[in-house]
Amino acid sequence: MRGLDPVRNPYSPGAGIPPPALVGRDRELAGFDIAIRRLTLGRSARSRMLTGLRGVGKTILLGEFARTAQRYGWVHQHHEADVAGTVAFPRVMAKLARKAILRLSAGERLADRAQ
Repeated sequence: MRGLDPVRNPYSPGAGIPPPALVGRDRELAGFDIAIRRLTLGRSARSRMLTGLRGVGKTILLGEFARTAQRYGWVHQHHEADVAGTVAFPRVMAKLARKAILRLSAGERLADRAQ
């Protein structure tokens, strides 16, 4: 980009480092918001797949997706895939499911106490 000051340029690729502004992701964020709202109503929604080189904002976008899901009362779990493939997928999924169930149970207990 010509004329762009390299010192003030907010784009600074780095793994999981939040940028000062999330720019150019409105379509993805809106699409995920629609999907979560549809799922909340019991309707189907299209899956999402994020791809791209390291440092382009995939992890940051996943974090935004997580915050959107939380706003609508969804429980989510995060797991980074084992590149070497040394961890058994079913074991990982079982652990994540257990964590999610425990979070749901804790939420229900708190709601009961509040009432």
